[in-house]
Amino acid sequence: MANFCSKCGRALSADSAFCNGCGSAINGGYSPNQQAPQYQPAQYQQPPQPQQTVQPQSEEAQPQGILEQFSKMVRTNGIIWVVIACLQYLIALINIILFFIVDSFPFPWPYVLTLLFAIINTTSACLDFKYSKSVLLCPTGIIAEYKPIGNFVSTFVYNLFLGGVIGVTGVLYAFEIRAFVVRNAAQFTRMEQIYEAQEEKRELERQYAASQF
Repeated sequence: MANFCSKCGRALSADSAFCNGCGSAINGGYSPNQQAPQYQPAQYQQPPQPQQTVQPQSEEAQPQGILEQFSKMVRTNGIIWVVIACLQYLIALINIILFFIVDSFPFPWPYVLTLLFAIINTTSACLDFKYSKSVLLCPTGIIAEYKPIGNFVSTFVYNLFLGGVIGVTGVLYAFEIRAFVVRNAAQFTRMEQIYEAQEEKRELERQYAASQF
């Protein structure tokens, strides 16, 4: 069967890809004996996403979190001293009462000292509770207060000989607070510098505002 050009009607040979008369392409430029290649749409491949490495946030990267944790530790230390003081009050009062109701009971001099230490520890607990709140507003003097080890050693010694095992328990936790401060000394120092710079700026603003009147 003869093939004819769809454009000009000229007869085409069996293997013609183009019309000899008008030059039009026959079957997309392919002869009838050839099969035009099938168009394969390109498959979209999503470019690989760069993997984001999540860096764990250390304590040093969270200065405000460090300050809050320090405040909680100081408050916990106050709770420990309250518990210790209550035990010391109880022991001292029991022995003082026994002295008055039992004729042969010796005068409880050691327990009078225990009562004195209970009062001291109660005062210490109240100071800890107060400081745990104020340090959040004014984070200064933390390094100067907790880094020197002399105060902690002296407190440990007098509690060991006069406060007994009960008193030593509170001192051990105080050493833990000191270790926390030393580990994060750079962050505490930075917070203190920022706070002092802000206070200095506020003071200059106050002075400037006062000078306008």
